[in-house]
Amino acid sequence: PVIIGFAGTTNGAGFITVSTTSGDHPMIGTSSFSPSYTVNRYWTISNNGVTGYTSYDATFNYISSDLDPDTDPLSLVSGLYTGGAWTYPTNGTSTLTSLQATGLTAFGDFQLGVYIGTFRSSASGDWSQASTWEVFVGGVWTGAPAVPSVGANAVTIISPHNVNVTSGIIIDELTVEPGGVLTLGDSIELNDGTGDDLTVGGTIICSGSNIVYGTGSFILSTAADIEIGSPDGIDITGLSGSIQTGTSSFDQGANYSYSGSLSQLTGSGLPSTVNNLTINNTGGVSLTSSVTLNGTLNLTAGVLNTGTRSLTFQNSDIPISRTAGTISFSSSSSLTFGTPGNTGGAAFTVPAASFTSDPVITDLTIN
Repeated sequence: PVIIGFAGTTNGAGFITVSTTSGDHPMIGTSSFSPSYTVNRYWTISNNGVTGYTSYDATFNYISSDLDPDTDPLSLVSGLYTGGAWTYPTNGTSTLTSLQATGLTAFGDFQLGVYIGTFRSSASGDWSQASTWEVFVGGVWTGAPAVPSVGANAVTIISPHNVNVTSGIIIDELTVEPGGVLTLGDSIELNDGTGDDLTVGGTIICSGSNIVYGTGSFILSTAADIEIGSPDGIDITGLSGSIQTGTSSFDQGANYSYSGSLSQLTGSGLPSTVNNLTINNTGGVSLTSSVTLNGTLNLTAGVLNTGTRSLTFQNSDIPISRTAGTISFSSSSSLTFGTPGNTGGAAFTVPAASFTSDPVITDLTIN
């Protein structure tokens, strides 16, 4: 059945006719739905003389066997076909066997399906707001009628937009371009889709306990930035830390920032060579393994504990930059500037108060 509720006062001599037809709409090929992820029926609503209302809501009920395999009923949106074109009403209440379309003023044929399209960000904002997105339809980019979900062909966050996840989402085929920012105010689940599931060429901010998890693949590209909030840092196995995906790849040319509220480990996912490394955690950060920096060690807040590990500064003319943080060495620590095969670079000064206390260093090498 279809439940219709009118806003305003209905009047006039007339009636509303509703029917349902088994199978997908004959014009679904011109819609933004994939025929593989729909409710296999559509509804026709027509108005014969009813006036006075300002809008109406319609709740479409179906049975679970109407759904195509692997279709998430909570990801369904409605499409209205009238006048030879599709529009996509605003979703209301959604259940496992019903979907409400709200704010309707036109009548016609209604199809339920997962909105499959190519999305990109249109502005900085919340992921869950359609105004943050636009879709590629008919050869042009236009405002999105819904937010991207797991069925989307491709989702891209472009520069200079910062898209914030404030409620858990399930996604794949997501790209953060250089200059774009993905901020996790909640966790993201990555499905294992047909291609790379999350590729970060811009910035990803994993604040606090918010993580990327799931069966999909995660790629942090060269020159990209990751801000890590988990106490376990980043783990190459995906069993703990801020990135807990089926596979993960962390590029040596990327920039890594540790900004948790609790003491952190860098984790086994931190490459042995990185570009820039930032320590911004008053609780302190401990090296899981030795690391070589081609860029700058930024000491912003807290202590970088080297333990028995070594720090090597390879290429940068400014190997250490300090605001308020420090480095803590033990008697087993090693500190190296350059290597025998790499002795170039400008003169530099290690900033004052870079060490927690007068360092005791077993090996200090300056090439």
